[in-house]
Amino acid sequence: MVEPSFADAAAHLLWGAACAGCGRAAATLCPACRAAISPVPFLAWPSPVPEQLLDAPPYAAGRYEGPLRDVIVEFKEHGRFTVASALSPLLAASIREAASAHARLTLVPIPSTRRSVRQRGFDAVGSLAAGAARELRRDRQDVRVRRALRHARVVRDQAGLDAVDRAANLRGALAARHQRLEGAVILVDDILTTGSTMAEAVRALGAQGHRVHAIAVVAATPRNHPFET
Repeated sequence: MVEPSFADAAAHLLWGAACAGCGRAAATLCPACRAAISPVPFLAWPSPVPEQLLDAPPYAAGRYEGPLRDVIVEFKEHGRFTVASALSPLLAASIREAASAHARLTLVPIPSTRRSVRQRGFDAVGSLAAGAARELRRDRQDVRVRRALRHARVVRDQAGLDAVDRAANLRGALAARHQRLEGAVILVDDILTTGSTMAEAVRALGAQGHRVHAIAVVAATPRNHPFET
């Protein structure tokens, strides 16, 4: 068991701060949970693989389980914005893996709905994309974030829907803005499940003549295709 640092203990006493992964006294994450969510990027093919993703391989920094799942839930569902500082480096690691040798990158975050932004008080994926871009620029990567997608219509709640129903629910739900996207276009999101959202995003960008080079997410649910590497 890793003992909390003096600063973490002080934060807990002063503000009730708790680790987003396990609840121990910590300003954001305790050392044990920070180590547990260290990025290990991998190809995270969903099963079945949506046709639109065959030319836009998806990369994740970790699996959506254990401490990483707890941290993401704390960030998205409980509105703990400070956790973005721990998750953005993971997204950056996925982007590095997805970008290969491309010198110029454009990150396109999956847009949050107005309702979710109101509920959380911030744009979850947009904030992660901005943080990941800052991480990459420290390595002298030429990268920019473009909010090139928008919601074209209201969709049902995705919870409980299988891959087929998710795809039907999302078909035509996104539209691309008229923007110039330079370099390799990387779609980014927090979690990859069935790949239906990403498939719709690839379709929407393709309708405006944009090719998506790859997909990068913080975590993927453990439902990967047999040819995962």
